[in-house]
Amino acid sequence: MTAQPHFHPGTPPLRIEGVYKSFENKLALKGVSLTLEAGRILALLGPSGCGKTTLLRCIAGLLPTDRGSIWIGEQVMSAPGLYRPPEARELGMVFQDYALWPHMTVAENVEFPLKMRGIAGSERRHSVAWALDTVGLAEFAGRSPETLSGGQQQRVAMARAIVARPRLLLMDEPLSNLDKGLRESLALDIRRLIKELGLSAVFVTHDQQEAFALADQVAVLQGGELHQIAAPQVLYDFPANAGIATFLGSGMVIPGRFTAQGFHVGEDGHVLPFHAPMAQDEDVTLFIPRRAVSVCGQQATVTAEVAAVVFQGEQHGLRLRLSPSVELTLHSRHAPRVGERLSLAVDAPCLRAWRLDGQAVNVHSAPVSARSARDPIHRHVNPRKQDNEFTDWKDSARRDPDRRIEHTGMGG
Repeated sequence: MTAQPHFHPGTPPLRIEGVYKSFENKLALKGVSLTLEAGRILALLGPSGCGKTTLLRCIAGLLPTDRGSIWIGEQVMSAPGLYRPPEARELGMVFQDYALWPHMTVAENVEFPLKMRGIAGSERRHSVAWALDTVGLAEFAGRSPETLSGGQQQRVAMARAIVARPRLLLMDEPLSNLDKGLRESLALDIRRLIKELGLSAVFVTHDQQEAFALADQVAVLQGGELHQIAAPQVLYDFPANAGIATFLGSGMVIPGRFTAQGFHVGEDGHVLPFHAPMAQDEDVTLFIPRRAVSVCGQQATVTAEVAAVVFQGEQHGLRLRLSPSVELTLHSRHAPRVGERLSLAVDAPCLRAWRLDGQAVNVHSAPVSARSARDPIHRHVNPRKQDNEFTDWKDSARRDPDRRIEHTGMGG
């Protein structure tokens, strides 16, 4: 059974325009605006204190806004001089701790929002049976929530949230109380359920893996401001600023300066062979995404020393030292030796840099002739005259053609 929208086709289920919220003169939200398309799942992602939970509570009507407006379908719910309480918004809500009443059975918990809306008993029973069957808990209707596992309690909370066919589904850290394996499984189940029911949803999380698994779009908040909203892969590959790149951990974020010689690392003065003509002789922050880096046995863009190798089951986590103050983490199917120097190819067009004012600039490779042969990180590896350390890596790669670096994050 598909949930029926309570608004006209083409009308976004959620529209937020210039919302501000403060607590004791401290701004928690600073002019946040966004639109959620019908049938889409939006994650509000960010570190603690960024404003994501405050925004969710404003959408739910648990907090009034100071300025700006919030629309759900065709109805304005919050605006200057207007505030509709939660019960008038026809929303479904999944709380972080599930908020199940222990003195009620599973069925009674799911039935509660229908009673609050004055729905007749026969219709309530039919809707409760549908909701429990939808989440796979029909046989647990008479049980107490306290007798259920964490994953089952989460499903009861989801059944209660969808039982009244809400206009919009809201979830506050829906998987944070579960262990890692169960989180991954339930994330897929929740996404499938929302899509099958044709719902639109907004959820809060500080966990990027949870956001990427569940959401169609991810909105990143920092300091009460919305800094970027994009599809998960676009966000990961093309962060809008250094703060987002650092938070996502999708590569190296390095302060320094571009000169005619290349990029001078701020902390140790080493030169990386990258240029940004539009930011020459300017202080910038350089972002080198992991997806842009691979181990190679040919002429090197840069070289790096293996600082650490961590076994992670199906792969190894490598910490590679490009300079005394610059390290990059990658994944590899095979483990080089600690202390071994690897030749790295870097796809310079994937790199980004930002000026101090936040303006983005493109990065290019330096010509080979412009690189300093004296700098060890500019050393070129001659395939016919490699040192013993690198020969071990190359010979192993020849025997195993799949030997390569995976362009993903380190663990968890």
